[in-house]
Formats: sequence, C-alpha cells, structure tokens
Amino acid sequence: MTRIARLFDALAREGRSGFAPFMMSGDPDY
Repeated sequence: MTRIARLFDALAREGRSGFAPFMMSGDPDY
C-alpha cells in the first residue's frame, strides 16, 4: 500500500465518506 493509499484510508477512518469511493475503486493513484 502506498503512502497516498494510507492517507486516504486515514481520511476514510476520520468519517470523510467522500474519500471512501476512491479507496474501493481500486485505482492505484488513490
């Protein structure tokens, strides 16, 4: 997992559901 992926994962855990779709999309850029 890249640092960016970890960042988005952390944001998702913060309750910012707006970032969740990017994590589940499987896009390597996110």
